[in-house]
Amino acid sequence: MLAVMRSTPRRIIGAVCLLVALLAAIAWPHILQHGTPSRPPPKVTFKIYPIPGSANSPAHPYGLAFAADGGIWFTNSGGNSIGHIDPQGVLSTYPVPTPASSPMGIVIGADGAIWFTEQLGNNIGRLGLDGTFTTFPLPEVECLPTDLTLGPDGAIWFTELECGKIGRISPQGTIQEFTPTGLLPRPLGIVAQDGALWVAEQNQNAILRISPNGASHLYPIPTRQGAPGYLATGPDHTLWFTEQNGDRLGRLDTVTGIITEYPVPTYGTSPLGIALDTQGRVWFTELIRGQIGVLLPGGHVAEYPLSSPNDAPSLMHRAPDGQIWFTEQYGEALIQIVA
Repeated sequence: MLAVMRSTPRRIIGAVCLLVALLAAIAWPHILQHGTPSRPPPKVTFKIYPIPGSANSPAHPYGLAFAADGGIWFTNSGGNSIGHIDPQGVLSTYPVPTPASSPMGIVIGADGAIWFTEQLGNNIGRLGLDGTFTTFPLPEVECLPTDLTLGPDGAIWFTELECGKIGRISPQGTIQEFTPTGLLPRPLGIVAQDGALWVAEQNQNAILRISPNGASHLYPIPTRQGAPGYLATGPDHTLWFTEQNGDRLGRLDTVTGIITEYPVPTYGTSPLGIALDTQGRVWFTELIRGQIGVLLPGGHVAEYPLSSPNDAPSLMHRAPDGQIWFTEQYGEALIQIVA
């Protein structure tokens, strides 16, 4: 049974979303060398946009989605809300009706509405353009819906981390579920490319391809127990992904099925979010070490520390204007990379 509720957003004008801090450009990042670099690593500045929280309800921004008008939508798992920053820098907060739902993944649907997962609420949520929330409960309890994406069929596809299923919800709210092949599947990140859905399958240590009719195929990762995290689409039928346990980035050629891996210099970083910029550089977050990394053309990796090793940079996306953004959970901020 679905529930529909109207939310009145809380707005904080201007100053909250204006640039508050610029971390100094880092001229000498840690570089993993393989021969002579084809170009020097970029100097990087972080533009920090704080998301206000409170002592009882700290903000933990996690997922990101970008609207065509330049607005930014994000999930706030700590504040149990959906946030929006418009092009003029106005922050609006929409409290999720389900208590303590822990919203995680977020995407803009074909209908223009905001769709998101409620990981602890065990729901798929929809925030309409009129501010109305609609809640769609999953068929099973405690499935931990986590990531989601707009599929090639116009439906929203999502992962159920604990129940090991891939879900599909139509624009009308009808939910279908597909169980991937293999033992004890544990899907995390999901993206759409080349008419199919691609999933980071942690327990299978593989990238899963699933067609809109539910047929699936696994592409095993060479590194044992690499635990793929999130994915990003690339040019020329390629997918890039992070390996949380393997401390690696992976590249899958979806035509040949060949996976190439690139080690991260720092051990135990748990790479998580990933995005490609317009210059072919692959950016990623290091959840454990509080760093951002970039894989340069030619295979060199450079790392850039944030203000504290206790920071938790999480998901990462490329905006329509080509800029790379990521969420910082413990630092309670959205951050833009200037490189």
